[in-house]
Amino acid sequence: MKYCKNCGNPVADDENFCRKCGTKQEDSFGGPFDTNTVASPYYDNVQPIQISKTLQIIIKILLIVAIATVLIDAGKFLIEGLQISQNGGLQAYIDQMILEDPSLAEVFAQIDIAQFEQVMETIVIVGAIFCLIPLLWVLPMSKKILKAMKEGTTLTTGFKVCTLIFVNIILGVVLLCQKDI
Repeated sequence: MKYCKNCGNPVADDENFCRKCGTKQEDSFGGPFDTNTVASPYYDNVQPIQISKTLQIIIKILLIVAIATVLIDAGKFLIEGLQISQNGGLQAYIDQMILEDPSLAEVFAQIDIAQFEQVMETIVIVGAIFCLIPLLWVLPMSKKILKAMKEGTTLTTGFKVCTLIFVNIILGVVLLCQKDI
C-alpha cells in the first residue's frame, strides 16, 4: 500500500492517480511517517476550503435557531409553571380543570394541595433544567461548525450526522450535502 504524496490518502499499488485528489502517483512514499520524501504527507499542498457567504449565513442562522429553540423550550416550561402559581395558585388551576371535566373532582379530593404545589414547583424547576440539557450538545457543536467555516477545515460525516440528530435536522442535511464543510 502506498500513500498519495499530495493528500496522504491510501493508494493501491497498481493505481497511478489518487482517488481523492487526482494527483498522479509517480513517486509515492511508503507511509504517513516517511519524512525523507515529504516533510508532512498530509495537507502540504491542500488549500483551505472556501464556502460561499450565502451558505455561511444560512448555517449561522440555523445554529441561532437551534440554540434559540432550546432556550425557548426551557422558558416556556418555566413560564407555564409561573402562570399556574400567579393565577391563584394550583388550587385555581385544579378548579378550572374540574369545571372542564367534573370526573376529576374525585381524584383531586384525595390530594393534599399544599404538598402537591411543592411537588409541582420542583417538577417545573427540574423540567426547565432538563430542557436546557440539549445545550450541552448544541453549543459545542455550534462552536466546532463555526470554527471549521472560519479556518476552512472539513467536518467528519459522523459529526454532520450527530448535528442532524442532536442539533437541527435542516442544518444536518445542509452540512451533509456540502462536501466542503
